Amino acid sequence: LVAYRSACHLADADGRGSGETLRLGGADAYNDTMVFVLAEADGCLRQALGLREGQQDLEAGQVRRLGRWRKIEPLVKSYAGNTAHVLGAVTDGGALAFILRRARASADLIAALPRLSKKILKAAMKVFSAGVGNEERDRTVRIQAALLVRRLADRVEGKEGLREEALRGFVRAYLSAARQGTAAARPSLRLMADCVVEVLGV
Repeated sequence: LVAYRSACHLADADGRGSGETLRLGGADAYNDTMVFVLAEADGCLRQALGLREGQQDLEAGQVRRLGRWRKIEPLVKSYAGNTAHVLGAVTDGGALAFILRRARASADLIAALPRLSKKILKAAMKVFSAGVGNEERDRTVRIQAALLVRRLADRVEGKEGLREEALRGFVRAYLSAARQGTAAARPSLRLMADCVVEVLGV
């Protein structure tokens, strides 16, 4: 996770990445680190928490009551925080779709961290609303962002719930995109409206 943190903060403005002593040795090391951690982190965290394979639909309260949660919580925080950060930095559509898909796999664990859940939800909403009129982005990134928002909104319960925030975020994203009013934006707007209906059951 230290290498993942360095990779996620590689493009930070100060040029020093995450400020960690670990430095990645080039583009291959960056790619290998990102792909490995995103592909394996969820399974490793679940195994460390003592969860059975495929046990992925826990409520936030259930996750917090797990016996090993206090020991594993800092690792989940590190993974979630760095993932939220990189969602705001990556521009490649394929990479964004992969990050969103892997974050969704860990949504029930992330939901146990209300502050980071909101941070990831906001990052996903920003990704959802960007690139209006781009058909490729519509088919991959926008749909993955909407699915992540739905999963987080479903998992965080009670007064910390994210459903209202997700609804407001979708409406703001849609209205912002609708102001562009170009013919090229119409398919994106239609897809965005469909995502809102599907995700929130409006």
